[in-house]
Amino acid sequence: MKLTGLSTEYRSIAQFHENPQLIAWLGAQRWVIWLTPERRLAVLFYGAIIAGAVGVFSRGAKWHDYRALAPWLEHGLAFGLLLGLLYALYLAAIHFKELPALVRRRPQVCFHLLFWLVLAILWMFPEQDSFAKAVLLAIALSFPYLIWRAGYMLLSGQRGKAQNSRFRDHLFYIWPVWDGTNAPPGKGHDYLSRLVARTPESYARTILGGIKLLLLVALWKLLLELIGALFHGYSLGLPRVKQILGAPAALPLAQVWLSLYLELIWETLSLAAKGHVWVGVIRLFGFNIFRNTYKPLLAQTVVEFWNRYYYYFKELMDDGLLLPADLRALFS
Repeated sequence: MKLTGLSTEYRSIAQFHENPQLIAWLGAQRWVIWLTPERRLAVLFYGAIIAGAVGVFSRGAKWHDYRALAPWLEHGLAFGLLLGLLYALYLAAIHFKELPALVRRRPQVCFHLLFWLVLAILWMFPEQDSFAKAVLLAIALSFPYLIWRAGYMLLSGQRGKAQNSRFRDHLFYIWPVWDGTNAPPGKGHDYLSRLVARTPESYARTILGGIKLLLLVALWKLLLELIGALFHGYSLGLPRVKQILGAPAALPLAQVWLSLYLELIWETLSLAAKGHVWVGVIRLFGFNIFRNTYKPLLAQTVVEFWNRYYYYFKELMDDGLLLPADLRALFS
């Protein structure tokens, strides 16, 4: 009975985001009611413009470089051109049926070719320190971050789901305030629009889910510190895998295998902590999206492991690279 009671108590604490009383209380708060989906979207849209500007300016130069006027002009123009490019891609998405047949069949390939064209022009540029080359370099540095996010917008157009959308419906995930990696957590318009919280109650539930993930971030980071101290610190002194690979002599087999298993746990916790930050913030804005990492060590197949380990990278592979699986369909 005591074990059953402890288990019930633990579950009530661990699953606080599913507590009906807590959800009802939070859903009744004025700020939750006031933050309708449209208002949250407005915050994300204007936040995206700020995040985009900060991203372009920070990638192109160090902050101490902005004591001169030239970097401000170069990166300011680069940001304006990138914003214009994204708007042009949005117009292409909503008028997708009017595009040339080649672009309609292979929108991702065509967009990636544009990136390679920018790199080719940059490589052939005659002057080393010209204003135009600095602007083009700032654009090229931002392309890897934007290319798959904008690709999801084109994919929405290819599916015929972008016609009734607005530019603000897309810009907030292309230049998101939650940042992320080149593999976009949250994917694009099609995925996010299905999972947006539309009522105060559903928004409250989503907020609590985001808070839980952010709390888990602190827990996973604490576990990483403990693993480092107990196994890789002075207690046992086990080497990390990168140290094993660079070791001048072979280590004992048992030590190598133990380090490999610990590395798997370490990398899983580290990736989970990073992904929980992105997904947690997205949920705070009312999108009840799937976790990036969800119990991958319980997977029973290789496919299930990758689906649990790095969900949004796996989704990117499916949406952008690996589908269709039949290679003959690529050339039909």
